[in-house]
Amino acid sequence: MTILQARPREVEIDLGRTAVVVVDMQNAYAKKGGMLDLVSGSGFDEARVKPVIEANARLLPVARAAGVKVVYLQFGYRPGLGNAGGAMSPNRMRHMAVKMISERPEVGDKLIVEDTWGWRIIDELTPEAGDIVVKKSRFSGFAGTDLENILLWMDVRHLLFTGVATNVCVDSTAREAYFREFWPILVEDAMDHTGPDFTRQATIWNFETKFGWVTDTAAVMDMLERSQGYPARVLPHWVRPAVLHRSHPARWASGPFDLFVGHRNQGEQGEADHRGDDLGGQNTRQRERLAAVEDTAQPGSDRGEDGGPWNNSEEGADNVG
Repeated sequence: MTILQARPREVEIDLGRTAVVVVDMQNAYAKKGGMLDLVSGSGFDEARVKPVIEANARLLPVARAAGVKVVYLQFGYRPGLGNAGGAMSPNRMRHMAVKMISERPEVGDKLIVEDTWGWRIIDELTPEAGDIVVKKSRFSGFAGTDLENILLWMDVRHLLFTGVATNVCVDSTAREAYFREFWPILVEDAMDHTGPDFTRQATIWNFETKFGWVTDTAAVMDMLERSQGYPARVLPHWVRPAVLHRSHPARWASGPFDLFVGHRNQGEQGEADHRGDDLGGQNTRQRERLAAVEDTAQPGSDRGEDGGPWNNSEEGADNVG
C-alpha cells in the first residue's frame, strides 16, 4: 500500500489494484479541426488542451512501469449510427455527434464515427501492449460495455481518471464508478472540460465533497516513483495495444509484443508468443527492460499465458467531452 496526496484527504492505494482510466482522448475532442473545435460554444481551446495531453504523456509511462493498469475509453458510433439508439433515444436526440453526422456529412471524418481520424486516439497517447481499450457509445464508460467486468477481472478498485471532458464523460464514468463501489480519483491537470469554466469547477467540487477524490499528476507520479524506488521504465514505441471485443478474446500474435485482435464474426486467433524472444536487432538493454516489464505484469493483465480471457462484445462509445 502507498499514500496518494489528494483532496479532501490523502488516499491509501494498492497499486496492484489500481488503473488509470484515460477517457476519450481522441482527435475529435482533443485536436484542432476535431468535432469540439467545429462546434460553436463548445469551449474548445487548443492552448488549454496541450498541457492536458502533456500531463497524460508524462503520467502513463510511469504508471505502466509501476504495474498500474491502463484502460482507454473510446467513444464512437458505427457508420449508420446503429449503436446511437432508436428513434426515441435521448442519446440520439441530444448528442452533438449524432446531429452533425446527419446534418454535416462533409465533416464526418472529424467526428467520432468508427475508423475515422476523429474517432482515433491521439498519436501522443497511443495505447501500448498490455493496455486495454474499451469502446463505448454513451457518455459513461460503463453504459453498454464490459468495463466493470474487465476491472473486476483485473481485481481493480482504485481508478485514476484522466481525459475529456471533465464535466461530461469523465464525470459520468467516475460518478458511476463510485456507485459501483470503485474508488474514483480525478487527476485534475490531466483533464479538460467543455463549456464555461464553472462546469469544470462544479465537477471538481462534487468529487472533492461527495463522490471521490481529486489529485494532480505531480502527486500521482511522486507516489508511483516512491513505490518503485527507481526511475520509470518506458516501453519502446513499437509495442502495440490490445483492443478487446466481446465476440473474441485478444491473442498474442507471432511477433514480439504484437497483438492480434479478434473481431466480430471472425474465429481466427493469433498464436501466443508474448515473450519477445525474437527481437531482431534490439540491443541487450532493451531485452532486459522488456523482461523486467513482463516480470512485473499483474495477474489481471491481458498479457497472460493464454493471451487474454476477455471477450468484450459490445462496441460503441461516444462522448462529447
